[in-house]
Amino acid sequence: MVDKNLTDAFVQSWIVMTDFFNDLVTNYSGWDQVRPMLKLIELFEENQLNKEFRAGQSLHSLCISRSAKHGLEMDYPSIAFCSLGNDKFEMIFFDGKTHHPKRQLVLSEIDIENDVYIAQLLSVPIHGK
Repeated sequence: MVDKNLTDAFVQSWIVMTDFFNDLVTNYSGWDQVRPMLKLIELFEENQLNKEFRAGQSLHSLCISRSAKHGLEMDYPSIAFCSLGNDKFEMIFFDGKTHHPKRQLVLSEIDIENDVYIAQLLSVPIHGK
């Protein structure tokens, strides 16, 4: 369980990511491909995982971690989601040492509560408290 201040910071990071991707698809042409990120963010929020992970971005990817502070260190576990358009994503899990094989996912088929990579990341202690 994450303490309240950290939970609030995690939740706020998801709000910032929603605003970021909304801005891209609303105010810039050619960014429709990232629209599915907004649905992915909603999925994490519906499952209360916005209280367990910090959200951030790298270019057009959504990155999640258990880092207490914004920004990732080179050896810290994370998952990156890259939108492929049409509600499809590439999911890349880094466990701190190894980049695991990329997985292609369809939004409607993501089982967020039982996903192996998400469960592994959730088991990582919070970094930098």
